Amino acid sequence: MIPVTLLSGYLGAGKTTLLNDILQAPKGLKLVVLVNEFGDINIDMELIKERSDDAIALTNGCACCTINDDLISALAAIEERATPPDAVVIEASGVANLARLKQAPANYPGFSVAQGITLVDTSSIGRLLKDKFVSTTVRDQIIEADQLILTKRDLANPQLPLEKILSELGAVPPRLERDAFLANLKEQLTLSIAPRAIFRPASNVHLTHQQHWVELGDLSMDRLCHFLKSRPPEIARIKGFVNVNGNPFLVQADTGGFTIEKSTANPSKQGLQVIGTLAMNSNEVISSIRKIERL
Repeated sequence: MIPVTLLSGYLGAGKTTLLNDILQAPKGLKLVVLVNEFGDINIDMELIKERSDDAIALTNGCACCTINDDLISALAAIEERATPPDAVVIEASGVANLARLKQAPANYPGFSVAQGITLVDTSSIGRLLKDKFVSTTVRDQIIEADQLILTKRDLANPQLPLEKILSELGAVPPRLERDAFLANLKEQLTLSIAPRAIFRPASNVHLTHQQHWVELGDLSMDRLCHFLKSRPPEIARIKGFVNVNGNPFLVQADTGGFTIEKSTANPSKQGLQVIGTLAMNSNEVISSIRKIERL
């Protein structure tokens, strides 16, 4: 799994400045950084190995690419690289919904969400949380984060009751000092908060689930729907990209139901990842999946 870290924060919080520092000193990691546009990304010319309209390859093994409003396609392009990166960092737009943004890498095969970090501009947080037009966005970005980085402290009003402001938001995530984040970049960008960590247990962790990858050819939509509706209760999760009548679809299923959505992605492998309890009869499940292929 390639770990993905999302950088959130309202406009002007300092996300791009942090990205510049990450790209300048990636601590030995080969990273792919995804941004909406290069704009303010200020990369030292001596670091640039190659540049095109939508990608910058760096001499330190990192790359900076534009998302082009299609995160799924960007993830698909990363997966097809000859040498996969150690981690991916995504700069969210200033008004992005962090919880919703996490869904793409969390549900795309081959990727996992390491964490969502929200940068909080301490010089404007008091005003923003009182603004009737943006307060909900700013609040949600904070409470949906896994960690917070407080920025622009030198510009903040020393009389600002920051602790009180944050505590009033409810369940506020733990804070991380910016310098500590950069100093421990490798650990921060490759950690995992995702539940799928239980599928890669340490010696002292009891394995509770199993997972299988089933590569598939062209499928029948009727058979696919029938399988998803009647799948065994031991299956906890299904996800993957498949071709139905020659068209690509993203398939996702969990205990709450399933979705089949048209996709613009063109992943190198077509198939389904099936995650189930140890009670799941793997041979029977794989055999039933094979039956959804078109004859």
